[in-house]
Amino acid sequence: MSDDNQRDFLIGLSAIAMAFWIYGRWCVISKPARVRLRGGVAALLMLALGVSWSHPRERGLKWGTWSPQAVKELVQAGTPVYVDLTARWCATWKFNHRVSDVPEIREEIKRRGIALLKADWTDYDPVISRTLKTEFRTEAVPFNVLYVPGRDQPVILPNLLTVANVRAAFAELDKER
Repeated sequence: MSDDNQRDFLIGLSAIAMAFWIYGRWCVISKPARVRLRGGVAALLMLALGVSWSHPRERGLKWGTWSPQAVKELVQAGTPVYVDLTARWCATWKFNHRVSDVPEIREEIKRRGIALLKADWTDYDPVISRTLKTEFRTEAVPFNVLYVPGRDQPVILPNLLTVANVRAAFAELDKER
């Protein structure tokens, strides 16, 4: 089981445990009917969320390991490169990562032949730090960028990814270079 799936499984189990706690706390016979109903609905929603979250996901995309040299070589070979500079402790990363699991985004990545590289800053990597500071003038993650072959400047995506802004970035590949 991958680190992502292990983490998701633990989060899902926590949500399931919370569902049982909500049920035990708010659905007892001594509570008014309205409170029991709301507690039951909340418990069911939390249970559904927990079961959904804990289910292992098949990751259809393969992420390579980022390095400045890897980006340079791929772009010189004419391959568009999408880089995710992130850290496992980053709360926004979890949300952003789910965008790449959307079927239409996965298919567009495959269709366009976009290479995916992940720069993991979890344990502080000085090369990632230097790249963030010098190339992008930031010290924050997550930071997502699309390198378009033939262009001097990469496409910088917003910190919070949506299907729409990722597709807009990919549309830059269609523009005349």
